[in-house]
Amino acid sequence: MILLLLLLIIIPILAYKWAKYNRPDYKFTILGASFGTIAAPFSMGLYATFFIPFIGLPTGILGLIMVMFHSSPGYQTALQLGAVPSGVVTNTNSDVIIAIIKVLRRSV
Repeated sequence: MILLLLLLIIIPILAYKWAKYNRPDYKFTILGASFGTIAAPFSMGLYATFFIPFIGLPTGILGLIMVMFHSSPGYQTALQLGAVPSGVVTNTNSDVIIAIIKVLRRSV
């Protein structure tokens, strides 16, 4: 599972290569949208590498910082839209709603 989250970095690379030849005017727009789509899951994959000996400490700390950076804006946006209730612990349903809002917020 960790490997699959880390392999998400291939998506923006492939999107950039496709856009470079097919839509050169919009290549950076497509690259930004693809990075915005994978930012939260990729940072969670980096954070999950924290428990791998030797190489896990720097990547885990980087992942922790990225998770903290990417979690708050999506949660605050979901609160402002009324998609999740205020003052309660999030559960799986609200985590999915927050993830969808984060993807939409970063890719637009």
